[in-house]
Amino acid sequence: MTRAAVRFILIALVDSSVSPTVRGVPYDGQRSTARRQSQLKWLLATLILTNILFLSLIFWASVHFGSIRAALDYVRGARVIVDANTQTFGSAHAGSVVFVPFKISNLSGRELTLLGAHSSCSCLIADGFPMTLADTRTQVFRVQVRTKSREGPFAETLFLFTDDKSRPRLALNVTGTVTAANEAESSQAADKVVPNGSSATPR
Repeated sequence: MTRAAVRFILIALVDSSVSPTVRGVPYDGQRSTARRQSQLKWLLATLILTNILFLSLIFWASVHFGSIRAALDYVRGARVIVDANTQTFGSAHAGSVVFVPFKISNLSGRELTLLGAHSSCSCLIADGFPMTLADTRTQVFRVQVRTKSREGPFAETLFLFTDDKSRPRLALNVTGTVTAANEAESSQAADKVVPNGSSATPR
């Protein structure tokens, strides 16, 4: 809201709270006050309606695209969309295996092919390439994380290569924290799937 709009609202509120007889305002002043009050009501109604429309747009974008970021990517021209480029597995013990899901949507108007992947670390694994994704379909792509013996903050990136000219490469960031494992856990480390939507393995 601009300063002028704020100043207008304050003046209208002050005028409506002060009696015209105390101010010695003539009849024209009373009509001016009534007009300002009417304008104030319309301004408030407009602001309320604008907020309702804005919140409705946010809700629609979240439902249709999965997130506000994905909706903004679509507006910018992207037709291969990841609901969230960064996912976290929370915490995992050293030596365990974690599967982190990413939702990928194809809105390109044609069948999309995921050609392959390259990661910043051998601890991130993705296979099953090439894989296809039909138009208007969303698929859960799972990245396998092998924490090995490293401890502390974890932040690595897997790059997906597609046959879409507008977005030939997708960056999938995986973060989390690797903690020390006790003897029982290190001898029998179980696979962990991060609960984020479907856990379907890409084929």
